[in-house]
Amino acid sequence: MTSFTLQDITNKLFQYFTDNNVFCLEENHADIFEPSIDPPLERAALLKSLEKFQQQKLVSRLDVDGKSVFLLEKPLQSFSQSIELSGETAGRVAQVINCHLQRTGNAEYRINPLETSERAIQLLAVIAEKAAT
Repeated sequence: MTSFTLQDITNKLFQYFTDNNVFCLEENHADIFEPSIDPPLERAALLKSLEKFQQQKLVSRLDVDGKSVFLLEKPLQSFSQSIELSGETAGRVAQVINCHLQRTGNAEYRINPLETSERAIQLLAVIAEKAAT
């Protein structure tokens, strides 16, 4: 029985690519699976996750000396996504951020729920990271 899902692998690969531009199946396998329990299954799962990265045009697959290598198309910092938020969700995001800003003495930086931006999501991530530690 496996102790991972494709989503787990995708998340680990995303983290890997925040610090690295190239992923080689043979050489970097242990960076994702440590310790390795079922190498053939793990390899197949890595390939499936990397195919998703290819579909999103995040990486290109290259053959280098007979090895499968995946190279980032561009740094992950320049990868962007578009999301739609309901009014309720935007309001909840703004409420959490604005309460935090009020508590930390930064109320002048409050956000407007009708103009949710990347800055708001970054602030929400900072708040969540602090809560998790």
